[in-house]
Amino acid sequence: MKDYVPLIETGLWVIFATMALIVFMKPVKERIESGASFEAGPAGIKFGELERKVDALGDAVSRLFLHTMSGQMYENLKKLTSGNFGNYVMGSALERELRHLRDIGYIRVHSISSVPPEGENLSQYVSVTEAGSQFVALREKAAAERNKKPENTQTSY
Repeated sequence: MKDYVPLIETGLWVIFATMALIVFMKPVKERIESGASFEAGPAGIKFGELERKVDALGDAVSRLFLHTMSGQMYENLKKLTSGNFGNYVMGSALERELRHLRDIGYIRVHSISSVPPEGENLSQYVSVTEAGSQFVALREKAAAERNKKPENTQTSY
């Protein structure tokens, strides 16, 4: 019997830990799901607050990504997305933009060098990929949301 005492003690601790987990799991789960901030662990990590900061940081990174493209290049991609780019003259800047947009997968063009030096509609030679369309849609959505927010709001990290 003496040999079984450590086994019984261990079993009791396992039962106690399981009971504590069952009792405390539901309230903790409800707090996490509700987004309430709570502190846990010896480091005092505030989980709800941490999650909000990570979300805000993710939003900031998304906004930054959407503005890594110059305004002129974005406007050209947007016109191509419409399917009616309109009149164009193939200068070095437009050619460079088309090569960049093609390289990052936003447009399809058989050969940039085969596009006539000028014409009535560049969309005859260049089409926008799904990724390009999504980029334009996301940037438009971000611009619309930015216009809805009051100008004094600022996210801090």
